[in-house]
Amino acid sequence: MTTNAQWLAGIQAMSVTGVTKTYSYPPTSLNTADLPAAWPHQFDMNLNNIISSCSDLNKARTCNYFIALEPTPQSTQSANYEAMIAMVDNLETAIQALTVMEFVTFTIRSVIVTVAGNEYWGLEAVLTGSNFSGGGNQ
Repeated sequence: MTTNAQWLAGIQAMSVTGVTKTYSYPPTSLNTADLPAAWPHQFDMNLNNIISSCSDLNKARTCNYFIALEPTPQSTQSANYEAMIAMVDNLETAIQALTVMEFVTFTIRSVIVTVAGNEYWGLEAVLTGSNFSGGGNQ
């Protein structure tokens, strides 16, 4: 079974096309020159129903992954929206390339990301990995 440390390391190593800087943990501040920037944040682990799986290997690990694209006051809303749509495609491609777990389900949504009191146009992906076919938050 993949450990929590292995799951997080796999996500930290994920390469998303178009991301300028990837942090291993939530940043305390962002430099505009480093945008778009990405990082993992908030993870948890759960054991799915043992009765249906007959195995304690039916563990799921979840991690939120953020990408900050640009400060909200910059550019126009339409330009930032278009940039987010392109980044969603890049993020989806990177997630589908993850090999740290056998099964990875995900949800990507647009959000306003706040770092050090500054707001950024951004994305949040909720990634759930499992090595059991019935696993994940399905």
